[in-house]
Amino acid sequence: MTRTKTNSSSNHAVTPTQSAWETVKLARHSERPHASHYIHAFSDFDELHGDRMYSDCRAVIAGTAMHHGRAVMLLGQEKGHDLESRLEHNFGMPRPEAYRKAGRCYRLAERYHMPVIIFLDSPGAHAGISAEQHNQSEAIATNIVNMAGLKVPILVYVIGEAMSGGAMAMGVSDYTAMLSHSVYSVISPEGCSGILWKDKAHMATASEMMAVTAPSLLERGFIDRILPEPQGGAHCDSATMLNTVFADIDVQLDRLCALSEQALLERRQTRLLSTAP
Repeated sequence: MTRTKTNSSSNHAVTPTQSAWETVKLARHSERPHASHYIHAFSDFDELHGDRMYSDCRAVIAGTAMHHGRAVMLLGQEKGHDLESRLEHNFGMPRPEAYRKAGRCYRLAERYHMPVIIFLDSPGAHAGISAEQHNQSEAIATNIVNMAGLKVPILVYVIGEAMSGGAMAMGVSDYTAMLSHSVYSVISPEGCSGILWKDKAHMATASEMMAVTAPSLLERGFIDRILPEPQGGAHCDSATMLNTVFADIDVQLDRLCALSEQALLERRQTRLLSTAP
């Protein structure tokens, strides 16, 4: 795929033109570009499978690639685009095996000094009995701890919906950008509505209360940048959206790779421990 250079977008918040719930629905659009759209645009992508403990979970795609002569480790939460692929990727809901596969890739990235680039797009971690049997909470917690001390740069891009533990287990970063119509939260609006009102009918209200949109999160200091989407959403011009994301990756990789290992870790620890403004 041929990509053209574009300027990286400003990190200023954009004025919302739609409600939070409308943004949630747009972030979930069935034709929205998923992680595979971005990952397979990199050169020489070589997918890695399995957690070396139990099995493979295709809700997370991971592997090595090249970007302008630099080796990188790519990870993305993949939902699939039709019934067959959605079943294959478990509708983007990672099982414990997916998180352990991600952890294995983080360790490989550190060993071979490869920056990590992650694309978040998950409705949440798999909620089945098997996930509890395979110790999902431990897998999520271990990933968060290990990412906090990883000695290579971590870039995170929220490309759709990044919800609950499905996102948090892969969300520790040195830099986080959100597409303008993406959403990011510790729980889905449906889950929040069910807990607070015992009824999922209050999803729209929950979306507003949780401040799930990119402008809300940027204003509160939880993300670093908003990347503008084409009019109508990323699915209306996926090629332009790809160019925008890759242009930002170019800038941020150069900036973070220029830091020493100690400076990178100190910066990340300060970032994690700081409170939102």
